[in-house]
Amino acid sequence: MPKASCYLTNTTVGRVARGAGRCLLAALPALGQAQDGYPYAYVQQDCAPRGGAAIAIVLTRAPWGEGPPPVPHYRATVNRAELRPGDMVWFDKTPFSKTPAGAAVRCEARGCEPVDARLRVTAFARGQGLEGLLMPSTGPRREQELSLPFAATWRPGRPACD
Repeated sequence: MPKASCYLTNTTVGRVARGAGRCLLAALPALGQAQDGYPYAYVQQDCAPRGGAAIAIVLTRAPWGEGPPPVPHYRATVNRAELRPGDMVWFDKTPFSKTPAGAAVRCEARGCEPVDARLRVTAFARGQGLEGLLMPSTGPRREQELSLPFAATWRPGRPACD
């Protein structure tokens, strides 16, 4: 899979690490692909608590057509309007409205459960896609961390945020 070329220097701002470099989204022909049992990846505009803009990343095991994403899937919602290469976002299993960075969940047929996770952004182009790594943790002490690299396809549409 082609990778983006990035030069990054990182600084930490609260729970979000921001890259202060430039990145060329060199090629996104392999968009919509992830690994480790979640081969489909999507990114879309979403709403943050209190009506702000957000970005949602969804990793699925089957293609996502109309309606809600197929289960099982992981969904990470970042409470920001933009992402930059080098950004690192931490998600805690606290209620969505109390987590400033956003929230991550794992959804199955019986419902969705919050998960602790980290998101590393390697490339982002609004309207095109997002490349990165989602690292959800499982277990009561976060002892098992998955590593799910992805190149997500942009899903069009704009939610009605309050």
